[in-house]
Amino acid sequence: MKLKNKNIIILLLLLSYAVFNISAQQNWTHKVRIAGNPLSNREIDTIIKKAQESFVFGIEVDNDITGRYDSFLNPHEKLETIRRITEEAHKINNKTFVYIAGLECITPDAANKKNTFFKDHPDWVQRDIIGRPAIFESKDAFWIAEGDEDVWISPYAIEWRKIYMQRVREIAATGIDGIYVDIPYWMTHFEGWENSWASFDDYTVAEFMKQTGLDAKTEIELGDYNDPGFIKWINFRMQTLTDFMDEINKNVKEVNPECKTIAEIYPGLSEEVVRVGADVYKMYEVVDVIAHEYSEGEYYASDRAASDWYNYIIGMHTFRAFAEDKASWMLSYSWLDNKKIIPADAMKSLFASQLFSGTNMW
Repeated sequence: MKLKNKNIIILLLLLSYAVFNISAQQNWTHKVRIAGNPLSNREIDTIIKKAQESFVFGIEVDNDITGRYDSFLNPHEKLETIRRITEEAHKINNKTFVYIAGLECITPDAANKKNTFFKDHPDWVQRDIIGRPAIFESKDAFWIAEGDEDVWISPYAIEWRKIYMQRVREIAATGIDGIYVDIPYWMTHFEGWENSWASFDDYTVAEFMKQTGLDAKTEIELGDYNDPGFIKWINFRMQTLTDFMDEINKNVKEVNPECKTIAEIYPGLSEEVVRVGADVYKMYEVVDVIAHEYSEGEYYASDRAASDWYNYIIGMHTFRAFAEDKASWMLSYSWLDNKKIIPADAMKSLFASQLFSGTNMW
């Protein structure tokens, strides 16, 4: 009888495992072959046509509401465009997801505007330990256009966060299949900010004091891993961003339970993780997917040595272990101006490595 009961238990466990795996595979995020697209009303038909011709499944659209100050304040036009592309994608049995910025916001032509994000809300912006605001211009990153004001925002800026979560809910309400949150980071990844261990804005410093009893400006030794206060600062920063993504996901699911929450993270491994504060191991617990902008050795697949490929595959398998039953998307680059390599060969190598590792290609 004991043996029979044991066999029944084993059978039930095997059946549960099989059902669990079938459920995971039925999730569309495991089946994507992604292509990205700028989105406006006039581009919708072209996007749908290209997706059908190229066998894309999982249409990413760039129509950033939270990361552009005008649409952060007034999102209605972009929301309607998102609703339209979603309806058209569903007509061809496809899925679509939309890009939004995490903690970044751009105001174009800032010098000629009375109202910009920073002019209106300087207290919402991240700062380094001497009070310098995280505000940037075109020379600092390729996506910042001439004349743009680019700011990085404190996740503890209370009023900003309320508006941000409302925008997330409004996007989810369009029926979109996923919301893709770009690099929710503390500002440590632009030149001159690498060792800032930001942010020391009033909101963040106050929250750290509340949680630990320590003054982040005077009672921790930045960069000293032997200092218990600095370790608390590291853990606080990482937990903050995990909690931020968790709140996004909860708002998404309250409005649209089928909508997936996707975080873009790079690099995901190595010492940079504690600097930017995005811990993919913990973040996988609170989102549906992580899109990894990840490379090893040279940035483009066409330029990698054999050892780079080995390390790249190890990295992807690490992400898959973190993810468990959730999907891992790879935002990767295959070829640029390498005359010795046929572009298609670089693409095939990149695709093969990702297929072997159980990830999805972008």
